[in-house]
Amino acid sequence: MLPSLPSEPMRAWLLLFVLHLGCGSGQEPGPSFPGPLGGGGGGAAGMASVGGSGAAAAAGGHGNEAPAGGSAGSGGMVTMLTLKQPIDRGDGKLVLELGSTYFEVSPEHGGRVTSLRQGQQELLTLTGAENYADAFGSTFWPSPQVWEWPPPAEIDTDPYEATVDPSGVISLAGKGNEATSLRVSKRFSANLTREAIDIEYTMTNIGPEPVSWAPWEITRMPAVGLAFWPTGGAPFGETPLAFTSSLGHTWCDPSHTEGEAKLFADGAGGYLAYVLGDRVLVKRFQDQPASAVAPGEAEVEVYVNPDHSYVEIEQQGAYASIAPGATVAWKVSWYVRKLPPGMVATAGSTDLVAFVVKTLE
Repeated sequence: MLPSLPSEPMRAWLLLFVLHLGCGSGQEPGPSFPGPLGGGGGGAAGMASVGGSGAAAAAGGHGNEAPAGGSAGSGGMVTMLTLKQPIDRGDGKLVLELGSTYFEVSPEHGGRVTSLRQGQQELLTLTGAENYADAFGSTFWPSPQVWEWPPPAEIDTDPYEATVDPSGVISLAGKGNEATSLRVSKRFSANLTREAIDIEYTMTNIGPEPVSWAPWEITRMPAVGLAFWPTGGAPFGETPLAFTSSLGHTWCDPSHTEGEAKLFADGAGGYLAYVLGDRVLVKRFQDQPASAVAPGEAEVEVYVNPDHSYVEIEQQGAYASIAPGATVAWKVSWYVRKLPPGMVATAGSTDLVAFVVKTLE
């Protein structure tokens, strides 16, 4: 279960909801959403929810400044968003654009996510860095990092074969990598009910022997934001980033750390958020116990490079043996939102946690 915190916006929403039920207004409740990540309904991440009032939307409802054509609107009704066409914009990039969310991938560059915008605000780092020219966008690696640097090209940078089905689902198939005995595929789809991007990564063992790996998503963003997640254990690392703990969450602001650093931590609530200005990216995934992570790794990892030109917001799935010819899948959902007017993104903010929790309901 996600944490339920006693913020004023949440108490107001709950009061309105109870009064609504008690008055018997005759209004039909909004449709319920799919269950936890990995269940039915296309793998959407979240808990059952009903539509709420305008106060609920202000506290983090699913719609977020969506244009005409759909949102989780007021009055308890949920309207399906429209997926903007075409998916193939003719520049080698494939785009999922819905509501205020713009999500772009490059099949030619490792199937990498090369843009994520909320409205006109870009959230990803789009250029390389002095310490690593290819440090941009969001990518996928197998964990643990026992392979030699740089990451396997067939997984990280080589072209992926791309297909787009009639519903707009983007499927990318990578090449096999002999060193890891893996072939990676990626699937990106627009969740039009929740204004989210649902992602599925798969690893297939192409070798003759069992191999053990965990899935690992690495998202590079400007190092001027604030990362936070539900605390599962005390952060650690040889040179960890500075962090604080409050409200059952761990908070990490890269600007409070000098030079290069990396923090490792166990999460607890199945999400990892990063606030950049008045925008927030929330990554939803299946929570894993500390015992399930890959050797030398952690469920949540935050890295900042030497000159602080980018930060990596990372999460990992379960470490498991993969039999020859077998495939394992891992699902993640991305929610990108604009914070309500007046909400200040500071460590220990009850309202900020409540906003994220409400977004994921």
